[in-house]
Amino acid sequence: MIKFPSWSFAAPEFPRKIELLKRRDDLLRKHPGTIFILPHFGNYAENIQYISDLLDECPNAYIDFSARIDELGRQPYTAREFFIRHQNRIIFGSDMPANIDCSAEMYRTYFRFLETFDESFFAPDYDGTFDRARWPICGIGLPKEVLKKIYHENIIKIIPSLNTVNNLTLK
Repeated sequence: MIKFPSWSFAAPEFPRKIELLKRRDDLLRKHPGTIFILPHFGNYAENIQYISDLLDECPNAYIDFSARIDELGRQPYTAREFFIRHQNRIIFGSDMPANIDCSAEMYRTYFRFLETFDESFFAPDYDGTFDRARWPICGIGLPKEVLKKIYHENIIKIIPSLNTVNNLTLK
């Protein structure tokens, strides 16, 4: 929270993270007919097993992994296994700023994480820049069939209208 002190909710009047996750998970269970997209790897990328269990229990939950490849890329074997197992429930997303100065490199890093087995490279910071690396990450080298689902097919299942632009069906 050094770079973004306003993101901190560490004061005693705020509920702890585990309590917030429990409340969120209860909401998923109470509304099984509603599809939920949980951003940032369900806000618990440091506990892949927890999110795996949640997806197993709640078929109405999907995740994206925006701004979390730094956590996932330091546990590449477990992350790869998770992405393959839950390939139908993961969507590509990034909430980092889109600008010409840093977006191209940020997306290249996401693709490198997903598509290669490269070792020891750095993920962008939460604002899309590379000026504060916490630790190096490794790629998870996903199969093409899995990448296709993550990049495109899974979101189309949730929001079919994204498959059309100006009344033209995208293929």
